[in-house]
Amino acid sequence: MLALMAAAAGAAWWAARVTLTSAVPEDTGAQGAVQVAWAEASQGSVGRSLPLSTTLRQPALPVAQNTLSGVVTSIAPGEVDEGDVVYVVGDTAVRVVQGESPFWRELANNTKGEDVAALQQLLIAEGYLAGEADGDFGPGTEKAVKAGRRPRVGSRPGSCRWGSWLRCRRCRRWCSWVSR
Repeated sequence: MLALMAAAAGAAWWAARVTLTSAVPEDTGAQGAVQVAWAEASQGSVGRSLPLSTTLRQPALPVAQNTLSGVVTSIAPGEVDEGDVVYVVGDTAVRVVQGESPFWRELANNTKGEDVAALQQLLIAEGYLAGEADGDFGPGTEKAVKAGRRPRVGSRPGSCRWGSWLRCRRCRRWCSWVSR
């Protein structure tokens, strides 16, 4: 056992001497004088360029459903903003309105609800209606609708035909029309 411990101590001394000894020679005499080295500096960069190809895929989700029957006679491809015509069915232009509740009925005088308030907010933003959106389709809203668009076939002047408006939750960010 004592011999084994002596062998281990000897091996440790040898390993320390081999790995911890400096390989740099010591300066001696005249050869240890300061030596001058010249170098030129230049501007540059160190790095690597990697050409990568990326693809972003965002699923297309339907934001509304067409409720008009007839033939789609024209479309407006690309991004749409609130109030823009998205497509035309026959001669009825379908415009997009930002709101939470869908348009499920004809909007005319004496109708009330969230769908009326969304329409009123659009009319206020476009400068056709003054005041606040109260959700009550009264004479002021009727006048604003008449001023904001020409009457369509099949709808009473100053009313909004069912199916002529699409609800979009976030028109400015997410709503776009894709032609296929």
